[in-house]
Amino acid sequence: MLGFNQVIALFMLILFGYLIKKFKMVTDNFQKEISVFVLNVALPAFIVTSVNLSFTEEMIANSGKLWVISAFMFLASLLISYILVKVLKIKGSNQDIYQFILIFPNVGYMGFPIIKAVYGDIGVFYAAIFNLNFNILLWSLGIYLLKRNCDGCIKNENTTFGKKIKASMNPALYALILGFGLSFLKIEMPSLLKETLIMVGNTTSPLSMMFIGFILTEVHLKELLGSFNLYLISLVRLLGLPAIFFLILRNFISGEMLGVSVLLFGMPAAVNTAVIASRYGSNYKLASKIVFLSTLMSIITIPLMINFFIA
Repeated sequence: MLGFNQVIALFMLILFGYLIKKFKMVTDNFQKEISVFVLNVALPAFIVTSVNLSFTEEMIANSGKLWVISAFMFLASLLISYILVKVLKIKGSNQDIYQFILIFPNVGYMGFPIIKAVYGDIGVFYAAIFNLNFNILLWSLGIYLLKRNCDGCIKNENTTFGKKIKASMNPALYALILGFGLSFLKIEMPSLLKETLIMVGNTTSPLSMMFIGFILTEVHLKELLGSFNLYLISLVRLLGLPAIFFLILRNFISGEMLGVSVLLFGMPAAVNTAVIASRYGSNYKLASKIVFLSTLMSIITIPLMINFFIA
């Protein structure tokens, strides 16, 4: 496992992205195109080459176990989020946003790069398995939450089971299936193609972290003052949930499986939370604030997790 300084180096890319956007060295259109490129090109290339490993019986057994564990963690976080918003007496669309944020961490832009830095390809393999439930639940439970109290919801969208399954599919998931298929069938990619995909995939980490820096320029710090709930929910997202799951899961799993599970649930709020909230008529301004705050705080909390929870 890599040390503290090597993980901090990733966060320096966030600062770099923040500065070049703040000084208007890149445009808003560039920021949007980077997002599309990472999710549709770089991340799939990153995944398909990282999970293209020689399967062992242990890896296959661990995959099934991790899938069950991730399902438990997402359902447990749903229960915790429900209890917390009730205790804090948060209602309406604010309740929807806070619950969504507690359930869905930033796996794509931050989770995969951090896991890769800490655990290498085997970590990405386990993260991809873990992420299966994330994709399914995001486009079913996640959309339900954001539409529950929204104003001007999009009606009759993805109402059938087939449409929900289709909505959960994305280039990263296709890459996961392709990578697993090639590994399971023991099919070697042509070396030139594999090297090309590796080079493209290697852009995922720097572009993802710089993209996060870009979005941090969009919220003013003064907008975050005076909101106790913002800070509390961020701390639960970043430290509370991973601490709870660490204490539970260490009795059942260890090593990379435990580290990947805990680290992924210690990621900040998903970057696309505000985009999805806006699309479905929820409180996207609140979503933007908590994405900003939790991402900013994660610069401290993620290295702390790595060195104290799973070191």
